Amino acid sequence: MSLKIIKIMKNITAAVLAAVLLTACTPTESIPQSLPSSFEVVVPFWSKDISSESSESSEPEIPDTPPDNFLHPETAPELSFAKAEAFYSVSDGKILYSENEKEIIAPASLTKIMTASVALKFTSPDDIVTIGSELDLVLPHSSLSMIQKGQKLSMYDLLTAMLLPSGNDAAYSVAAYTGRVAAENESLSDAEAVEVFCEQMNTLAWELRMYDTHYQNPDGMDDPLHYTTAVDLLKIAKYAYQQPVIREITAIPQKTVTIYSGETYTWRNSNRLLYESNDYYCADCVGMKTGSTDNAKLCLVAVFIRNNKVYISVTAGFEDGDERYERALTCLDRYA
Repeated sequence: MSLKIIKIMKNITAAVLAAVLLTACTPTESIPQSLPSSFEVVVPFWSKDISSESSESSEPEIPDTPPDNFLHPETAPELSFAKAEAFYSVSDGKILYSENEKEIIAPASLTKIMTASVALKFTSPDDIVTIGSELDLVLPHSSLSMIQKGQKLSMYDLLTAMLLPSGNDAAYSVAAYTGRVAAENESLSDAEAVEVFCEQMNTLAWELRMYDTHYQNPDGMDDPLHYTTAVDLLKIAKYAYQQPVIREITAIPQKTVTIYSGETYTWRNSNRLLYESNDYYCADCVGMKTGSTDNAKLCLVAVFIRNNKVYISVTAGFEDGDERYERALTCLDRYA
């Protein structure tokens, strides 16, 4: 595909609506036990249905496989440190509110939404993973689940260790195991297996038309070649939330797990929207992921079900950790 065509597609985006006053979340009904049937309706994010401004648009043809300059970019785009937001109605196929939604931002641990999605493409939740020397790839100052070399976990429990306490150690174990499975090569080194995994992350990003995204690692630590946008985060969140394992794990506030090798852990979700004991609890929130790094600042992807409709909120680039929750709840109360 030519750069010109990609650029045209990037420019077909939602109109930015007026900013709204902050309000608290007041749940109006219990969360449905199953997803609304409308959740499965797929509306392309770049289509004319994305906003109230109708325009003729047809789906452009794209190659089945991403070009090499998408998988392995030689230069990094300039990173924006602006606050970025997007609020999307899955049921209606429309972005209802957005601000700086096309700005290039660092995704921090929101990366792990893609990490979990790729893992589940190649592995089973029942696979038993032995934790190994891939833990040596984890960078200092990482958030950790505290898993140890030699321990054995099911893939389901390993994803829990990654998505609840946001364990970077778990992210590398997920990536190393899945990378070897994807390559059908058990002899790959840790670094080689993680490289294969990251290529699969970028391949899925291409398939989801996340053209302003590139993944350089499985955990979300800052890197010039690790970036995304609020609109692209909506795309991977929508995809991930259709995966039952991700949907189930990210909705859990806290879980005590006895892993396959016998050790017991209690992992607490970093998403404050799930806790009744704090000011940001929202009964309509049904999961997803938080993130924070120096470049990303504080960010959040949240999924809500209200009045039997599914909504996805992205709030990123906030200095104040409370504000990412306040903005998500503002959009929920204003637009849901």
